[in-house]
Amino acid sequence: MKADLLSLIDAAICVAIALRIMLFHRADKTYKKAISWIAAGLILFYGNFALLWLFGYYQSSWPMALFNLLSGIVVFAVRGNVAKLMAFAIRGKQV
Repeated sequence: MKADLLSLIDAAICVAIALRIMLFHRADKTYKKAISWIAAGLILFYGNFALLWLFGYYQSSWPMALFNLLSGIVVFAVRGNVAKLMAFAIRGKQV
């Protein structure tokens, strides 16, 4: 039961990450094709965990759940802006 609860929590974190990136509003920011492709890949990557859990194929572990939680904190800290996330990862800029 604990593994199932952990998988449910991890899948919920992944859904939150995917939705936050998906619902990011650019406003008047410059369109960057490469960043859009990276954002789409992240949405598919994190959305896939929820689908795997829904069909019973996903079993999470504590390290994976912790990594997804930390990833979620970072994504919510940059408000879903993948360009800021990539700038921080590449150059080490402060967000």
